[in-house]
Amino acid sequence: DDDDDDDAPPSSGGVFFGGGGTGGTGTGGGGDEYDIRVDDDADDPTAAPHLDDEFFQELELGGMGDDAGYARTRFRDLEQPKFEEEIALMDYEGTFDDYAEIVLQMGLVAMFTLGWYLLPAFAMIETLLQIRVDAYRLCSMTRRPDPSLAESVGSWGGLMDAMGLLACFTNAGIIVYTSSDSLGGIDTASSKLLVFFVIEHVLLAAKFLTSLFSTEPEALKEIRKRQAFVVDRHKNVVFGEDYFGDDADDEVFADDQAGGGPSGATTTIKRGHVDREGLKTGVKGPTLGAMELARLTYLRRRQEDCFADRKAAEGEYKRAAKTEVLNDELGVSYSRRNPDLALGMVTLTILEAENVGTRRDPVDAKHIRAIVLVRDSTPPQERKYAGQPGPAPQVSKAARLPPKTPDQSSETLTSGQRLVFNQAFTLAPIKTSKAQIAVDVVDQKNRRKLGTAGLVLTDLANQEKRSLTLSIQRVGPPQEHAPAAVLYVKAQFQYSKLVPIKRRIYAIIEEQ
Repeated sequence: DDDDDDDAPPSSGGVFFGGGGTGGTGTGGGGDEYDIRVDDDADDPTAAPHLDDEFFQELELGGMGDDAGYARTRFRDLEQPKFEEEIALMDYEGTFDDYAEIVLQMGLVAMFTLGWYLLPAFAMIETLLQIRVDAYRLCSMTRRPDPSLAESVGSWGGLMDAMGLLACFTNAGIIVYTSSDSLGGIDTASSKLLVFFVIEHVLLAAKFLTSLFSTEPEALKEIRKRQAFVVDRHKNVVFGEDYFGDDADDEVFADDQAGGGPSGATTTIKRGHVDREGLKTGVKGPTLGAMELARLTYLRRRQEDCFADRKAAEGEYKRAAKTEVLNDELGVSYSRRNPDLALGMVTLTILEAENVGTRRDPVDAKHIRAIVLVRDSTPPQERKYAGQPGPAPQVSKAARLPPKTPDQSSETLTSGQRLVFNQAFTLAPIKTSKAQIAVDVVDQKNRRKLGTAGLVLTDLANQEKRSLTLSIQRVGPPQEHAPAAVLYVKAQFQYSKLVPIKRRIYAIIEEQ
């Protein structure tokens, strides 16, 4: 991020921007300051800060259009992780086209500059422009390319050397065969051919002589030395305490102990500087044992596996994002093709109910049914969706008595203390994760509600199937010494394909 420090949000989780000027300097508008604090949910990695658009509209109407737009952009960056934006971009196609453009331009300039003397200037302008265009395309229009190891530009280097040699012949030909008036009256074919070979040999000799002298800048030489030292230090497994000892101050290191330099020569090493000038790179650190090598090999293999898993998960996320979009306010994904279609679905299996009937108030199992419905306690005027939060209520089949066991009396069995439903319900679409599933146990014959059990969908946020025991709240006057009525269910709330993939990517990144 190349933003200035004044434009960056503070590390405490808020976003700061000043009124009347850019960057919070307060110029031109009285210097009013607005401090927006967002408390991130540490327990939920998918939780994102959110502000209504009305807040930003008020800032724009109040004469703070620039700051409001800045704040809106910063909050959008907070709401959407960087890898989500990159997944939506096209893949990077490789460096072949970029190399081909530069090498082709280099060949044209080297071989035909004598034909038009302004060609190098226009080529330089085009190259400077191409650098910025390629940088923008690489950073903003394509996904981050996968890193690949390379020691040089490969065959492109040989191709550029070949073009340099070919330029000697083309330039000699242009001089000889297009400048007959300046060659002292040489007009015969044999004479021109002789002059061509002479000029061509002179150019080749000049090219060879210039290659003998290094044109590498001193700063680049220093960079190469530092990089060579860092590579040698890691290859020989020399760690900080092995090099610098236990002193926090500068350490005096003997070159003769390093295997390099005259006896008695010393070098002062600053603690923490692994590439300090003058440090000998021939030092051999302790050799890793078999266990350490096996551990290192295992960790490298695990890192490669993490990279492959992350790439596969990002591809899966990209495919899922083409069909749905997660509504952070409602906590449920909606279809991209039909924005009003919610994709939330609850799978509920009612297994058994206990203590619905008692010896004092028995019930007949064949008249007991369960009604499953979706409720939302949010006031209708505050709901962010149209219509009901879920589908219409669904009614189960009549309950039945369980098989009799030797230790169970017939009175206990017929009183309805244990009722078996074992019926599955599919509730879709669910429009908000703030809804609750209510299960009403009713006596169909007497048209009486016996009790209600509730299930909050936020308890199923992990989208996994869970076995739950729900408490049934009895309806009617309380019964003394009546056992607690419970309902055994299995429930699963599937509201987004994006959320579990996103969590898996977070876990892979943390492991990596």
